[in-house]
Amino acid sequence: MENEVKQVRCAIYTRKSTDENLNSEFNSLDAQREACENYIRVQAEKGWICLPEHYDDGGYSGGNTNRPALQKLLADIQAGKVDLIVIYKLDRLSRSLYDFAGLHKFFEEHNVGFCSVTQEINTSTSSGRMFLSILMAFSEFERSIVTERIRDKMDATRRKGEWVGGTVACGYKVENKKLVVDPERADVVRRVFARFIEIQSPKQIAYELNHDGILTNQGNPWTTGHIYRMLNNYTYIGKIAYKGDVFDGKQERIITDEVWQRAQEILQSDSPVKDYKGKMETLAPLKGLLYCGHCGCRMGPTYAKKNDEVMYTYYLCTKNSKRGESLCPVNRIGGRRDRGGRADSSPQDPSNADHRQSAGAETEAARQGGERAAVQADGVVGRDVSGRAQPSDAPAAQEGHALRRPSGLGYPDRGNAAASGGTGL
Repeated sequence: MENEVKQVRCAIYTRKSTDENLNSEFNSLDAQREACENYIRVQAEKGWICLPEHYDDGGYSGGNTNRPALQKLLADIQAGKVDLIVIYKLDRLSRSLYDFAGLHKFFEEHNVGFCSVTQEINTSTSSGRMFLSILMAFSEFERSIVTERIRDKMDATRRKGEWVGGTVACGYKVENKKLVVDPERADVVRRVFARFIEIQSPKQIAYELNHDGILTNQGNPWTTGHIYRMLNNYTYIGKIAYKGDVFDGKQERIITDEVWQRAQEILQSDSPVKDYKGKMETLAPLKGLLYCGHCGCRMGPTYAKKNDEVMYTYYLCTKNSKRGESLCPVNRIGGRRDRGGRADSSPQDPSNADHRQSAGAETEAARQGGERAAVQADGVVGRDVSGRAQPSDAPAAQEGHALRRPSGLGYPDRGNAAASGGTGL
């Protein structure tokens, strides 16, 4: 009586580095699968059968394993659904020696083999394993060569002033792989530069744009970061900045040289002077420990000085400080006060010993339980992670803890201290 042939479940894996022609009727992935199916059909006498599931990665690099079809294949292997992996060529599975070593170990742990249609690989012998390592080394080398060629081509393209892709700057749109001016959005760019020269406040500019219903190209509200990036973007004067150099671009300019130069002068005058010798160290015991209970972000330390003697330290909601309009009811909480180099624990008790005890208690409260801390300092309310306000005896602390905005800069007055929090730039 003849022995029954053991059934071998074969999974076909295909990959293509680019997404070019993926929507065509017959593409590279189809060609790879067809070759693998024919190979499995030839091995039918050995019990090989082709699984109906498709594991196709179109537009994914072989330099890593972050590929949806590959991850699905590994999950099916772990579930015991696959006995053999069939690939058209070894580099379709991976182009990295490190990743391939990890995959090979994973296959061996689950008793799964792999087979290349166009390459004879026998891992049961030492010479076969050596040949496999050589093939993988050449695959990784080939990938590195291709990467270098693409990088050199993109470098040369940028130096010629051509757009090579990426995020499209506000005021432009892409036509035939080139940047052309979008008249409607270009007016927004001119407005930003004009207002910055006029009021020199990116935070106020962001507020005005959001108030008028104007959003970024990605459909998000404006922040100070958007404004600063726009003011420093050489694209608007018809140039391209690349690796510290500026080249003449082929796109049409939106901003004149006079407006650009004036904006850069203002930005340079507002830049902080890097004088590390005279830098004063600010003690902030809750730095890195305190979170905003409303926004969920860290609260960063800042300070204000009065009469060059008293320095008040605060903790600001970092996310709210970048918004064009204050939306955080917490906004800031008071931390500590220094007088003439001494830290005061309270306005009534300026002793250093009391301050150290207070700062230690604050730090311990923030560390306790490894959770986000709710801190009450200098009579200002903090909020815990659930957003509940902590009790306080200071009535002013329950009005939203808003910073006073400087007058005379055109800031909107909404008549509510909680709604007008945040500092203007």
